[in-house]
Amino acid sequence: MAPLPGPGWGTFLVGLAILAGELRIVARLLDWGEVKLRGPARRARAVWASMPAALRLLIGVMVPVCGAALGLWALVSVLR
Repeated sequence: MAPLPGPGWGTFLVGLAILAGELRIVARLLDWGEVKLRGPARRARAVWASMPAALRLLIGVMVPVCGAALGLWALVSVLR
């Protein structure tokens, strides 16, 4: 379910966080991932802040709409 729109990736990440409290190797994996993603996240935040408000609104509306369309397309293709 992770590639589909919805709670798939969120559930996976919450599960990893729960396991990180019990397993050191999972905690190290999450720490490594956080360090690797910190730079790209800063750059993305800077680009987002520099965009006009109208463009941010358009992106904020279109991403969920496209996600819903992808989910419906996947559902229809499975039901065929």
